[in-house]
Amino acid sequence: MATVSRNANISPRTSDTATQSEKRDVSSELRMLFNRKTHTLNLVRKKENDGTMGGEPSIGMRKATRNRIEWFTFTPLGSTVTASTWTAGTNTLAVTDATDLKAYDTLINTSNNAVARVDSISTNDVVVTAIGGTFSASANDEIMILATAYPSGSSSPSRIHKDHDNNYNIVQEFREPVEIAWDAMKNDHYFTNDIFAQYKKQKLYQALRTIEKTFVFGKRPSSNNVTAGGSALTSSFGSMQGIYHWAQNEYSAGGALTYKTFTTDVIDMLDDSAPEGDDWIMLCSNLTKSRMSLWGTDHYRIDGKESEFGYVYDKYTTSRGTVRVVAHEAMESGAYANQGLIYRPSELKYAYIEGYDIQINENIQGTDEHTKADEVFGYLSLEATDAGRSALIIKDMF
Repeated sequence: MATVSRNANISPRTSDTATQSEKRDVSSELRMLFNRKTHTLNLVRKKENDGTMGGEPSIGMRKATRNRIEWFTFTPLGSTVTASTWTAGTNTLAVTDATDLKAYDTLINTSNNAVARVDSISTNDVVVTAIGGTFSASANDEIMILATAYPSGSSSPSRIHKDHDNNYNIVQEFREPVEIAWDAMKNDHYFTNDIFAQYKKQKLYQALRTIEKTFVFGKRPSSNNVTAGGSALTSSFGSMQGIYHWAQNEYSAGGALTYKTFTTDVIDMLDDSAPEGDDWIMLCSNLTKSRMSLWGTDHYRIDGKESEFGYVYDKYTTSRGTVRVVAHEAMESGAYANQGLIYRPSELKYAYIEGYDIQINENIQGTDEHTKADEVFGYLSLEATDAGRSALIIKDMF
C-alpha cells in the first residue's frame, strides 16, 4: 500500500543506492483506481472523452451572487380534508384540519358521493347544508373540496390566501490542494516528465469525486449555528444540502421490493406536479441494480448467431415517466447500499458563484516555501426547484 501523506511531496520515486542511481524500466501509463461509478460529476457536469470536465451541466445551472441562494415554491391549497365525526342533528362535519376550507365551498364525500355546501366554520367543525339529498360521513372518509356555490346577489365573499414558500441552500467552499517540493519535481526515476501535472490530475479526480457525493449526501446546518471545531457552520454559510436530504418522500420496501411494487406503490409516491412522461433518475449500488435486473431473467435474446440469457435493465417505463437506474459510488457504502434515491434532473440546478466555478488555482504556496502548490477549488451549491417534492428515498430494498 502506497504511503499517504498530508505534507508536500518531497521524495522522488528512486531506486538510489549509497553509491549509484540505477536506471529503471517503468511504464509511462498510470492506472487510475478510482471507482468508475463515481461518474466524476457526470450528474452535474458533462465529461469529455479525455476525462476532463467541460460543456454544459446535465442538470440545470444558475449563477449565485451570495453565500446563500434562495428560491420560491408555491404549494396550492389542499384539495381534500379528512372527516373525524359527523353529527346529523346539527349538520356538523368535524375534520382533522379545516385550514383549506372557506364558507360556500362545496364538498363531496368520496366514500358515498354525498354532496354538501359549507355554511360556517369554527376551528375544525364545519356546518354544512346537504345538496340533492342527505349528507353523512364516517371517520377517515376523504372529503373532496369542490368550487364555491354562492347565492344570487351575494356579497362579502370568503377569502383564503396562501403565501409562497421560501427555500434556500448554502454555497459550499471546496478546496483540495496539492503540493510538491522544488527538488522533487524533476527526477529521472519518475514514470513521467511532469510528475506534478500527474499529481494535479489525481487531485482533480479526487476533488470531483467528493464534490459529486456532496451533491448527493451533503447537508446544510439547521437554524442553530454549529461552531464545534472552530469555524462556524451557520444557516447562511458553511455546507450545502444535497439531493438525499432534500427528498420529501420515503418508501420502505421491507426487504422485498418487486417489479410490481416498484412500478405501482413506489412510483405513485412521486411528485404529482411533474409533467406526465417526465424522466427520472434513480441512484443505487451496483448490487441493487443487478438485483433489479433479476426481475427480467425470464427473458432471453438472440443477437445474430449468439444467444444471451437475461437483461441488464437501465430504464423502467412507468405511469409517471421513465426511471433510469444508475449505479453510483455514493450509494455503495453502509446502509445506502440497500437504498435507492429517485429524483428529477429537471428539478435540480447546479449553482456556483460567478467566477468561482470548479477550477485550478495556481501558486498558493507561501512566499518563503520552496514548493509548488496548486489547488482545485469552487464555490458551489444545489437548487432543488421544487424543494425536494420530486425526490424519493427507497429504504430496505432487498
